[in-house]
Amino acid sequence: MATFRFELDHKPTRNKTYNLYLMVTAAGKRIKKKTGIQLKRIDDFNPQCKGNNWIRANVPDAKVLDEQLCLMLAQANDAYQELASDGDVSFC
Repeated sequence: MATFRFELDHKPTRNKTYNLYLMVTAAGKRIKKKTGIQLKRIDDFNPQCKGNNWIRANVPDAKVLDEQLCLMLAQANDAYQELASDGDVSFC
């Protein structure tokens, strides 16, 4: 079984923003996928959220970003379930 979670890179990019990643862990191996979402401050991300509120409310478009993250999480879970049913799940 795989686990999915979001993680914020604590090292800023050149334009002083922080990248948000989707972490997928399966069979003891971890893969880090870029979500394309960049936040201006580290505190704008809530890793221990209740529900699907990963982005704090003080961020402009927080609801839209949370919906995008929820959709990414659902797509990743569906893809994993489909591959697992075919027996094609493997990590390099």
